[in-house]
Amino acid sequence: MKKIKQIAVAIDSFKGCASSIELAEAIEKGIFASHISCDVVKVPIADGGEGSVAALADRIIKIDSLDPLQHHIQASYGVAQDRALIEIAAASGLTLIKGYKPNILKASTYGTGLLIADALKQGFRHFTLFLGGSATNDAALGMMEALGYHFYDEQGMQIHPCGGNLTSIKYIDDSLAMPELKESVFEIACDVDNPLYGPNGAAYVFAPQKGAEEKEIVLLDDGLKHIAYLLKKDFGKEIDFVEGAGAAGGAGGICFALLHATMKRGIDLVKDLIHFDKRVANADLIITGEGKMDVQTLNGKVPMGVLQSGKKLNIPVIALCGSVDDNISFNDYGFTSIFSIQRGPTTLNNSMEKANALQNIETITTQIIKLFAI
Repeated sequence: MKKIKQIAVAIDSFKGCASSIELAEAIEKGIFASHISCDVVKVPIADGGEGSVAALADRIIKIDSLDPLQHHIQASYGVAQDRALIEIAAASGLTLIKGYKPNILKASTYGTGLLIADALKQGFRHFTLFLGGSATNDAALGMMEALGYHFYDEQGMQIHPCGGNLTSIKYIDDSLAMPELKESVFEIACDVDNPLYGPNGAAYVFAPQKGAEEKEIVLLDDGLKHIAYLLKKDFGKEIDFVEGAGAAGGAGGICFALLHATMKRGIDLVKDLIHFDKRVANADLIITGEGKMDVQTLNGKVPMGVLQSGKKLNIPVIALCGSVDDNISFNDYGFTSIFSIQRGPTTLNNSMEKANALQNIETITTQIIKLFAI
C-alpha cells in the first residue's frame, strides 16, 4: 500500500444541490471509510460566483434589502478580517425572482447597493464584489443610486435606473455620493471577459438567460452603449471594450469606471484570499470538482484553478462531478482522473437531491482512495 499522509479537498458547490463545505465533509467521510490513516485538509473554495462568500467569510451580516424586482428581502454579506465580501447574487440574483414573472427591463441592482452602503457605514473600506448569478442588466446603476448617485432625464426629472430606461438618462450626478466611497478600495471577482455591449456584450450573451426576448435584448444593448457614452463624456472613463465590463449586466464596467475597481479572475482572487497553495502544499492528492464539468470548466472555474496549483506543486488532482461532458478530454489538461458520482440511471431531480448527492460522493470517494492507495 502507498502511504498517503495528507489529502486536500477543494471542491466547488454543486449549484442548487450542496455547498462546498457539505461536499468536502462527505468526501472526508468517504476517505475515512477507506480505512487509510491520513490527514484531510478541507479548503472551501469558489470561483467568484455564488457560494464565494460562504467559502471565505469569517462571519455573516444580514440586513433588510430589496431583490431585483424591488420586493423586500433579507440579504447578507460576509466579513473576512477588515474586508467586506459581497455577492451581487445575494440581493440581485436570478434565484431571488423564482416565483415571479421575469422582467429584466425592470430589474435593478439597488439591493446590492444597500449591502455596500451598510458595510460602508459599518466602517469597512476594503471590498471584494463577486459578480456571478445576477438577474439584472442595469449596468449596476441601481447599485450606484443606493450609494447616493442621482440620474436625470432630458427634462431634469430624476430617473430610478433599470435595464429598460438607460437610454433616457442624460445626466449622472455624483455630488451626493457617499463620501466613504472615496476612501474605499474595490476588487471585482469576475470569471467572464465579455465587453459591455455588442454581439459579445452583456445583453446579447447573458440577457437571454435572464428572460430577455429579442426586442428587449436590442433595447438593453442600446442602453449599455448609451451609458458608456455618458461615462466617457462626463467622467472621462472609457469602458466600451474593457474585458469583463459586461459581467453581471454591465456591473463590471460601472465598478471599473465609478468605483475605480480592480478586476481579477474570480478563482485567482479567491485562491489568493485563502492562501490556497500554502494550505495544500503538503498534500499527496487533491480532490476537486463541480456540479457539471463541461466547456465552461475550462474558463477559470474551480477545477481548473485547483489543477493549476496541483501542477505547480506537483500534486495529482482528481475531479468529482455530477456529470461530465464526454466531448472534452479533461485528462489532456492534466487531471489524473475524472469521475461522475452517479451510480446508475437516474432522473435529474433525483441526482440533485442533496442527500443522494452527498451519499454518492462519499461512496465513490471510498472506492477511489482504496484504488489510489494500491
